[in-house]
Amino acid sequence: MMLESSHGKPVSHPTDHDIEQALQSLHEEDGFVILAQASEEYVQATASVIEYRADGRHYQAALSGPTDADLRRVFVAYLGRDDAFRTLLPWRDITDELPTGTAPSSGTPTTWNPAATIAGVLVAALVLGGFLAWQAGWLG
Repeated sequence: MMLESSHGKPVSHPTDHDIEQALQSLHEEDGFVILAQASEEYVQATASVIEYRADGRHYQAALSGPTDADLRRVFVAYLGRDDAFRTLLPWRDITDELPTGTAPSSGTPTTWNPAATIAGVLVAALVLGGFLAWQAGWLG
């Protein structure tokens, strides 16, 4: 298994402790945690939603009610390959609601790539900054 979070390096073969540490990132702005068995089999969470993907289906539960302890139980059960995680929250199958091209049958992963998003934002900021500097006459 591979554990990724918004505040640390990816951890292969994570422990319960690694999961606890990673879940702390959900309290940060744009925090996320992903625990993956394979590219198409994972559980992932942000501050507002938790999702898992298994058997070609994508499930989601809103995080308005679950506590940090609930999230920890889901991630630890998933880490132990215990299907009990599927009963710990009120999961909703959202596979048919996904945008075209992101459904599991397309082979396109639905996970968010934070590095690509950050890189895109930085490029846009540099382009906008250069344009504004040119407009202000700061660039010869």
